[in-house]
Amino acid sequence: MDDTYIDMLEAAFPYISKNLKRPVAGILKFQELQKVLRDYDTEEMISACNMDSSNINMEQMLIAMKARAAPEVAKQIDTMINAMKMLRIYQNYQDIMGSLPASADTKTDAVESIPETSSSSNDMLSSLLNDLIQKNNRGET
Repeated sequence: MDDTYIDMLEAAFPYISKNLKRPVAGILKFQELQKVLRDYDTEEMISACNMDSSNINMEQMLIAMKARAAPEVAKQIDTMINAMKMLRIYQNYQDIMGSLPASADTKTDAVESIPETSSSSNDMLSSLLNDLIQKNNRGET
C-alpha cells in the first residue's frame, strides 16, 4: 500500500465505524511495521536511529529505561548506574596514579603540594588522596 493511502486511511480512522476500527488499526500497524522493516537496512535510517554501537552512552540508556521500569527493576538499574560511576572514578584514579612519578616519596609530595586553603573540602580531598596513595604504595585495594 502506498504511503499516501496509508496517510489517508489514518486521517479517516476517527470517522470509521466501531466494528471496522480494529481491523483498520491492524492494517495500519502492519503497514507501519512493513515500512520500518523495509527502511531499517538503509544507511540513513541506521544513522537517524543512532544505531552506531560506538556512540552508545550506556548510562543515558539506563536512565531512559529506568523511567519506564517497575520500582524493583529501577532499583537494580540504579545499582548498575552507580557501579558504572564507581568504575569511572576508579579508572580516573588509576590514570592519575599512572601519571604521577614512580617513587613513593614523590607521590606523597605531590599530594602535599596541593595548595592549602581554609576550605574543609580541600582539606578532606587532600587527606583522601593521601590515604589512597599510601594504600596504593602498600599494594592494598
